[in-house]
Amino acid sequence: MPKSRFSAQIDLVRGDFEEKTKP
Repeated sequence: MPKSRFSAQIDLVRGDFEEKTKP
């Protein structure tokens, strides 16, 4: 598995998490 693809997936999840935790 390419590392860049893994990083992109992490970025997606983190962005989604940050959206959910915004006040």
